[in-house]
Amino acid sequence: MGYGTLDSVLSFERSNVPPSGSLILITDTLSSEGNFLIHHFIANHLKENRHVVLVGFNQTLSHYQAIGKKLGIDLSQEKSKSLFSFIDGLTSFYCSNDTSQSTADTDASSISQSSSPIEDNLRKFYVMVKEVVAEHPVGSAVSLVIDDLSTLLFAGIQVEAVLRFVKNCRLLIEKNGGSLTLLVHGDDILMHDINYELFVKSLMYQSEYILSTRGLSSGYSRDVSGDITIARGPRNNDTSYRTASWHYKTLDNNVQFFAKGHSAGI
Repeated sequence: MGYGTLDSVLSFERSNVPPSGSLILITDTLSSEGNFLIHHFIANHLKENRHVVLVGFNQTLSHYQAIGKKLGIDLSQEKSKSLFSFIDGLTSFYCSNDTSQSTADTDASSISQSSSPIEDNLRKFYVMVKEVVAEHPVGSAVSLVIDDLSTLLFAGIQVEAVLRFVKNCRLLIEKNGGSLTLLVHGDDILMHDINYELFVKSLMYQSEYILSTRGLSSGYSRDVSGDITIARGPRNNDTSYRTASWHYKTLDNNVQFFAKGHSAGI
């Protein structure tokens, strides 16, 4: 379940899952995709019988199922036990038509005052997420995972609306004692856009943990997939938590992490 070497670096206090109410932000780049971290957190939550709601903008359910099997989890079985729910992000976002329900929801109405169809879809989409979370037992530590949040910006939604969506998702999850895990892209070419930079930095400011993957500055390497930095976010009050930076190598059913300049696992 998950990647043991990554657990030793993160050093969560209980059962290798993030503390209740925390936001874990994953930033990646085209040359060093951070999807393996998404799979890590899903696997660890399910191992501890934590409820997981996965919003997949990036991949289909079959993709997550295939990776899950390599990590020793059967998402279909977890779904049958009511521990796992999947929302097909793009399909659900563009096909939601229940306008009356979305406008009646107080939290959804606070996401954006815009009357544009696409931001109205975001309000409806939040209601859908809220309903799926509510399907799990009250107090069952439901954790929400969104892969990846950048898609909403690429769809044309304003930064402010997406950030309010995140705020509402966090409040929703805090009520359930779970955690919120987000993946966004942090490529330099994107960060040159002032609005996108504001978006990523705002998410960082709200985070307890920030995991960032980047390609090697020296270019492609057969033995190393990239760099990963794990840092304490501004909302994390554990001042003893220290930033760690490692090289990593993705394998078929595992990821190796090791100190820079070394090839042995940590």
